[in-house]
Amino acid sequence: MAISATNEGVAYGDKLVKVEPYGIEPIPEKERHGRPIGLLGMWLGANMSMSTWLVGVVSTALFGLPLWLAWLSLLAGAALGGAIVGLHSLIGPRLGIPQMIHGRAPFGMYGNIIPASLSVILIVGFYAVNSVLGAFALHSITQIGYGPSLALLVIAQTLLAVYGHNMVHRFEQAMAVLLGITFLTIGLYASGRVDLWDAGNIGAPLAAGGLFASFIGSLGVALSFTISYSVLASDYTRYLPAATERSGIWRNVFLGQLLGCGMLYMIGAAVGSLALNVSPEAPPTEMIVAVVPAYFIIPALAAVVLGAMTQNVLAAYSAGLAGLAALVPSKRWSAALGAGVVGFILAILGEGSFASKYELFLHVILFWSLPWMGVVLADYFITNKGGYPIGLFYDKRHRLGRGLISWVVGMAVSIPFMQQQLYTGPVAEALPQIGDISYYVALLVAFALHAIIGRPGARTSQGG
Repeated sequence: MAISATNEGVAYGDKLVKVEPYGIEPIPEKERHGRPIGLLGMWLGANMSMSTWLVGVVSTALFGLPLWLAWLSLLAGAALGGAIVGLHSLIGPRLGIPQMIHGRAPFGMYGNIIPASLSVILIVGFYAVNSVLGAFALHSITQIGYGPSLALLVIAQTLLAVYGHNMVHRFEQAMAVLLGITFLTIGLYASGRVDLWDAGNIGAPLAAGGLFASFIGSLGVALSFTISYSVLASDYTRYLPAATERSGIWRNVFLGQLLGCGMLYMIGAAVGSLALNVSPEAPPTEMIVAVVPAYFIIPALAAVVLGAMTQNVLAAYSAGLAGLAALVPSKRWSAALGAGVVGFILAILGEGSFASKYELFLHVILFWSLPWMGVVLADYFITNKGGYPIGLFYDKRHRLGRGLISWVVGMAVSIPFMQQQLYTGPVAEALPQIGDISYYVALLVAFALHAIIGRPGARTSQGG
């Protein structure tokens, strides 16, 4: 993973079995290590989970798309999301800080508490989703019960997160190989049994708006999953040396998302088209049992268990950092531990009605996170062009930033275009055939507005 850190006075460097001593403070240059290629393996591993392939299931089982069109929408969502995650990843080496700490520049120290807190909810929500999937799979293998299976899974994945940055990277890179082979085997088996050119299912639960609306809906769900990594992207690049080539960082993050998410999305779409007789309210692992041959059920379920851990190690680690960014008084390791406990409780509550809850969860993510991304990217690339006085991120006099305005406006403007379970806006209701385009409206409006009204950090360092 890393180039050894040999500088005198290095406390952490590339050590593996050592609890990371740093929290939300900037990483000193003497502690920087690693190469961009490590990000490819890390993100491939992070995406080797059943929650990733369930996004593909949504495209065929809920939106009713024919497989070829489902694959097209899913790859487009993975590519667009991966490109944006790659842009966020560039912030880490330049500033040496976690993703949600950078948000203090456009939002202010106290204004940033709101998106940082929402980020904790988002990340812990994914932790719960993956814990549910992993616990179902572990229970299917061992028959020890859902509760004990969940407890074992949470203990293992939270312990890895407590160790910190280097352990997270190494674990994900190892899982990229092991789980990549397993899930690819499942995908090849499932894809060989489906009709790529079938007509789809016009009676699917979310297919009422027509083929184009379903395509846009499927693309949006794929985008929401991939792009959700933006709230933690620089958490995993902030240890890279500041002089690391930017194109190498972006390229490896983009490929990790495109190949990881894209492959699992496509597998999920194929499995979803084969397992239509499985109830949406049944444990998602039932789809595996219904599709793969009997001799491969145990290896496939074991992959689901390990896949849950790949995403939850990231989730517990980054939820801890986001909690500190929201001014929760804690140390990094204890914040990660707390995130694991909260995720465990949510996973206990989320045992039933999984499919409908998951699709709704992915939609809610986009409502607030895409305009947030628009603000953060505009602030970094346009308003400040990557240059900030580092003290700005820890200056309590910088209370509220103009990013709050752009963020709220982006969310508000997107509401009429929503087409979701909880609400359908007037534009979406009048034009159901265009699907839910609220996400793209929110991102573009927030980005453009902050590019106009945002102020450089050097001038805002004295207060909001």
